[in-house]
Amino acid sequence: MEAPTNQLPVEIWQGILLLAIDSEGSARFTTTRTPSTFIHFMKQEKYPFISYREFVTCRATLRQVCRAWNQFLLVTDSWWIHVHGPKYPWQSLDLPSITDHVPTIKRLSMIITAPHCVRSGLDWAFDLLQRIRVPLISYNLIISVLSSPNFTRIPFDILATVGSKTNLRSLRIACNGCGAISFPQLNANFKDLVSLSLVNLDMHSTEELTLPHLEHLHLSKHPEPLPLPTQGWDLPRLRHVHIEVISTITYFNTALDFLRRYGSQLEVLFLVQSPHRSGLPHDFWDSFTALQLLGLRYHVFADRYWSGWTIVPPRAHPFRYLACDECLGWDRKVDSLRSMWTYHEDVALVMEDYLIEDIKEEGWRTRIKKVDGILPMRYSDRR
Repeated sequence: MEAPTNQLPVEIWQGILLLAIDSEGSARFTTTRTPSTFIHFMKQEKYPFISYREFVTCRATLRQVCRAWNQFLLVTDSWWIHVHGPKYPWQSLDLPSITDHVPTIKRLSMIITAPHCVRSGLDWAFDLLQRIRVPLISYNLIISVLSSPNFTRIPFDILATVGSKTNLRSLRIACNGCGAISFPQLNANFKDLVSLSLVNLDMHSTEELTLPHLEHLHLSKHPEPLPLPTQGWDLPRLRHVHIEVISTITYFNTALDFLRRYGSQLEVLFLVQSPHRSGLPHDFWDSFTALQLLGLRYHVFADRYWSGWTIVPPRAHPFRYLACDECLGWDRKVDSLRSMWTYHEDVALVMEDYLIEDIKEEGWRTRIKKVDGILPMRYSDRR
């Protein structure tokens, strides 16, 4: 008897294949964030080589299905180009060749680890961005270079090297303090950004940040503080915010006052400050009426006098996840948190890659779920 799958139209098989390999169609590669997937995507951006390895592994498995799928996958290998290196300091960066007929590229990620490769790597990326046939979905640039007598700073604006790329959805630039950007470049060249992540960059001309489609903003700066957000920042669709900074009480309160402008639409808020200097204000839940996930450092939770244990959301509030950022040995710390827990039973605790629901109930260890940063989806996420 003929297998039912043999009767499926070719178009359906094509849709199945595209769903399995398309970097924008999979929950693990899309640039669109929700409260349920936010933690996973932050890790995806921080460690692009892991996501790229999953991407390649998936394609290698699908090549075994049939000859037609194998040929299609070979043709679309360039949908994601990842450059990482060099492995040893004396080596040069292994860069794919660029021709005038560059295939369609959806994602470009680069991790540069040697000072002498920074300029050549950025020039290669700039050349590539001018030649690709369609706009890029995601560009992730990580410059992980230690300062040396021959290399202390990149002598140009990194965004100028990135260049203008219409419809770029996701931009992440991480540098160890050796590079600079200007917000006017962002405003002029990346109007269509949905996600923006800037890590350890000198941020110049920060008076205005106008990105009409931006939903996710991640700003991180150590050891110097981030520039304070101003009234000139206009981010009308902002929904997810991750701020990581060494802050003062003044900075914390100023940043929180700025975010109140978007309190009716912010769904995720990570406040990773060091040292922790301020608790939640008394009107926090009245100000952030759409918040579903709040992320903080473990040492904040561990403080029995943290105001977040007394200032809790009402049951009608959409808040559902209290998340701990980078909590090593988390399983040994849950019992102490249980003794302080004041949130109602619909609020779950997220620690590292694990979800703990009904934390106040006995036997919580039997209900731990490994979620890898992808939390159970709420109704509002499906819309």
